[in-house]
Order: sequence, then structure tokens, then C-alpha cells
Amino acid sequence: MVTLKKWWQALVGVKRRLLRGGKSDLDLAIDEYSQAIASAPEDTTAYYQRGLAYTGRGDLDLAIADFDQAIALESDAADAYVSRGNVYADKGELDRALADYDQAVAIEPDNIAAYYNRGNVYAEKGDLDRAIVEWTMTLVFCPDDAITYYNRGRAHALKDDLGRAAADFRKVLESSQDPDLRQHVQELLQVLGQSA
Repeated sequence: MVTLKKWWQALVGVKRRLLRGGKSDLDLAIDEYSQAIASAPEDTTAYYQRGLAYTGRGDLDLAIADFDQAIALESDAADAYVSRGNVYADKGELDRALADYDQAVAIEPDNIAAYYNRGNVYAEKGDLDRAIVEWTMTLVFCPDDAITYYNRGRAHALKDDLGRAAADFRKVLESSQDPDLRQHVQELLQVLGQSA
């Protein structure tokens, strides 16, 4: 769980930079992490965070190179596997993404991000049954995650399992305060002939 917290903190740091200043702030972050790496080339966290910054900037190959280096320095860095998997998924290299998520779960069996993203990749590959399994595992560790219920509900609906779809959509309404998401889910329930 410590690695997941480190992954989350680093991700939050990059997101804060994005919200504060956009792309130029990412460039500054990359410069700062590059300086840290120059002075401490064994600093796994600097490679990892620079990889996140490269991801945010859209430099996916540079991000992969940094995640590779973080993994080479710390082979049990589940967060680096998840982040590299996300980049592979963004590049359309779905099997490589799945391999990284599998490795993250092998290292850290309660890695919520790995299960959730594995579900996304299986859905993208058209394997809704596997996607549902992965999102169900996500909900074991994070039982109030509205987006996971939404994704799983959509997968159930696509499989014509309307009862389960409606149950998941109702869980979205219970767990989300996002007015746009709530409106969308209420519309989906109406389409399914279900009440909220």
C-alpha cells in the first residue's frame, strides 16, 4: 500500500502543476527532476515523477524511458509499472499495458489503479467479461468509486444484463455528487426502463 500512496502523491503533484500553470509548469518540473537525477542518478522517485511529467506533456516515449529506469532501479515499484502501463495503453499497445498491470498486481495485490486500468484495457479490447471482473476487484478495495460502478454498469448494459447495469447505475447515484454524471446515469436508467 505504501507504493500506491507514493504513486498517488506523485500523480497529485503533477496534477497540481498542470492546474497551476499548464505545459510550461511541466517543463519546469521536468527540468527540476532532470537536475535531481543528475545529482542523484539512483533516485527512483525522480525518474518516476519525471515520467509522470513527460506523460502529462504528451512525450510518451520519454515517459516510458523514465519508467523503465525507475523499474530497473527498483524492481518492485508497482506504481512505475502502472504508470508505464497507462502510457502503453495511451499508445494503443494494450498487451504491453496488461503485462505491466499484471506485474503491478503481482507486486502489490491491492493495487487499485492496476485493477481499474486493467478493466479499461479489457473493455477496449472488447472483453467485457474480463473488464467486469477487474472493475469488481477495484470495488473490493474501493467500494464507493462511482466511475468504476459507471464503467461496470455500461459493460453490463452492453452484455444485455440490464438488471446488473441498473444496480450499478443506482450505486453511481448513491456515491457521486457530480451533477453531470448523475444526470447522465439517470438518463441511462430511463433508457433501460428502470427507475432511479
